[in-house]
Amino acid sequence: MGALRPAENTSRDDNSRDPQSRPEPLSGSVWMTSVGAHIAAMPLIQRFAIVGSTIALLLGGLVGLILGLRTFPPTAWVAVFEVGIPAGILGAILGTFVGVVTRAVRRFNRP
Repeated sequence: MGALRPAENTSRDDNSRDPQSRPEPLSGSVWMTSVGAHIAAMPLIQRFAIVGSTIALLLGGLVGLILGLRTFPPTAWVAVFEVGIPAGILGAILGTFVGVVTRAVRRFNRP
């Protein structure tokens, strides 16, 4: 499922079903390029928080899945959330801290 691009003609005056007024799906490479460009355009601290949270959430979810499968397989999906969500929150906090430190170092090292 791809992202939807807004239609060129956005006027609502005419009620006809013009095939060109429907949004076109974006390809996977365009979607990833736009996400990467969007993250790169963010302020430094926010960028570190988003990336830290995403990485920690994915790793925490994977660890939760492994622990859940080893403990009691029928409820392993709950362990994904029990471990993944706190890991994501911790990743956002640590990412924010790293972003603040990086910004401070860059500010003090200016010529």
